[in-house]
Amino acid sequence: MPVITKYPLPPILVGVCGAPKYHKWLRCKADQLQKRDKKLNRPCAQKLSQADYKMKIHEAVMTNDGLDPYSGDRLRWDLIGKWGDNAETPLMKRRNFPGSARYRTMKEEFFMLPVVDHVDPGAMDLQFEIVSWIVNEGKSQMTPQEYKDLCAKVVGHGRKK
Repeated sequence: MPVITKYPLPPILVGVCGAPKYHKWLRCKADQLQKRDKKLNRPCAQKLSQADYKMKIHEAVMTNDGLDPYSGDRLRWDLIGKWGDNAETPLMKRRNFPGSARYRTMKEEFFMLPVVDHVDPGAMDLQFEIVSWIVNEGKSQMTPQEYKDLCAKVVGHGRKK
């Protein structure tokens, strides 16, 4: 009889990664986001537990269709656990500092890495979405509408050199 877990492997991850890898990623992301939110004095972090963060992240993964919601690009779920604090491989070495050729190459390799993003970083409630690493870099602290407005402005400007 299969073991029932509070966080079953999302359908988009079947055949991509196993449950142990997903659960480790989920635990690490919840821990990282809660710690960062507390450091930033976000109201949600003061009242919610790590279990609440895990549940909200898991909900975001379960509703993700495998695509970045802003660009429509396919996310690379096979890359989870290979970048950052919970990396399986030592990609972030001292010689790979921002601006180095290796760092730029690594960024390109990981553009479609799925990351957990606050839908609205300033909101009182905790809501996450899964986006690509590169979109998350651009969106930063913006709401979805602020980010879309900025993208439209950039595209609309269309300045030619």
